[in-house]
Amino acid sequence: MKLMEKFESAQAQTWWLPKSVVIHEGPDHCFYDHGGRFNIVRFTSSAENLESRLKQILEVAGEAPVQFTFLPHCHDEGVLAALQSAGFVPGHRHEARVIHVDQYGRVPSADIRVVMVKTFEDMKRVYSVRNKAFGEKAEESDENLRLYFEAASGDNARVRQFLAVDAHSGEPMSQAAMSLYPGLGFSFLFAGGTIESARAKGAYTALVAARVAYARSIGIEHVGLFAREETSAPIVAQQGFEHCGEMHYWVLNGV
Repeated sequence: MKLMEKFESAQAQTWWLPKSVVIHEGPDHCFYDHGGRFNIVRFTSSAENLESRLKQILEVAGEAPVQFTFLPHCHDEGVLAALQSAGFVPGHRHEARVIHVDQYGRVPSADIRVVMVKTFEDMKRVYSVRNKAFGEKAEESDENLRLYFEAASGDNARVRQFLAVDAHSGEPMSQAAMSLYPGLGFSFLFAGGTIESARAKGAYTALVAARVAYARSIGIEHVGLFAREETSAPIVAQQGFEHCGEMHYWVLNGV
């Protein structure tokens, strides 16, 4: 399987969604409402029923915001024309960036210690740092955090969460996560963020190194992410991640 096909397959999977989310799925499509926004993550309709299938999806969404995952390697001009005709406008563009676990060579700072979440208290610290890093004001409830902890713990967890702390003071600096696709030999990196006072000190490198090492330890060959062109793409390029494709969001109703 080509690397971009691994990205596509992983992006379209829905196992990570809460059980309360209704997933609409058929042979040529998959979409769901998560957090008040409909996400179309798989769309492979033929030219003959392309517009009608898109119309059916939008009828379900109603006036809610909709986000379409457009993959240039498999979506042609016909899909693009249908999106534009339906009122979609371009959203953020992302680069698919990937690296083989044996090719990552950055050495993390000895002043930063990375721990993988193994306790509920660890999970609380991760989300506290995540909120500060991304400027989120609303805190996650303990109920939600326990669900996240359940998903990220145990021998067969499909998600792992990591926390970077100052090796001397123990103060949290940054956090990040990864989702695992053993059948694809692939892992998605996501949610990396560093609090403002700890930036430019090597925390991101430490977290990438820790996640690459974990992926290697369980037999995963490649780690990658969809990196936003104007923000994270240059950063992961410096980390040695190679460009292997693109993903563009097209949005409707003010996403």
